[in-house]
Amino acid sequence: MAHLFTADPHFGHARIIDFCNRPLASIAEMDSHILTRMQAAMTPDDDLWVIGDFAFGGPDRAARF
Repeated sequence: MAHLFTADPHFGHARIIDFCNRPLASIAEMDSHILTRMQAAMTPDDDLWVIGDFAFGGPDRAARF
């Protein structure tokens, strides 16, 4: 089991695409891209620690992730 760390993925945050100059066209594309990369780096036995801003849009939106 590995302990993996990430920070500030900003799931659901439309303006972060512009603020951070992310080369993505939409929130859905950004969220999918982040999740795909995270899943590629992990196994089901790994622990993922998310430090910082996880998601925007309230608890219902954050629960999707």
